[in-house]
Amino acid sequence: MSLGGLAILAGSHTVGVLRVHAAEWPGGVGVDTDQLGLTWYANDLCLGDALVFHSLTVHRALPNTTKDQIRFSVDYCYQAVSQPIVHDGLDPHYSLAE
Repeated sequence: MSLGGLAILAGSHTVGVLRVHAAEWPGGVGVDTDQLGLTWYANDLCLGDALVFHSLTVHRALPNTTKDQIRFSVDYCYQAVSQPIVHDGLDPHYSLAE
């Protein structure tokens, strides 16, 4: 956790698409979650672990409190080969920040 793990807002994928706004932290976008009444969860992840969740799941990086280590993360998105490419999906966060 000291390396800056990932926190997931449990159940956020069930409330639909939330309004995204520009934010001053890495990623540059945020959503207002206080009114949802949901709980944030986080746990240690180790080298080689994978965390898979729905594209509507609200998530955030936790602070890296180490002095000499960096955390890397990678996002992969999938869709059926038979479906047309969603061009907005090729931009970070679907270019939803206002």
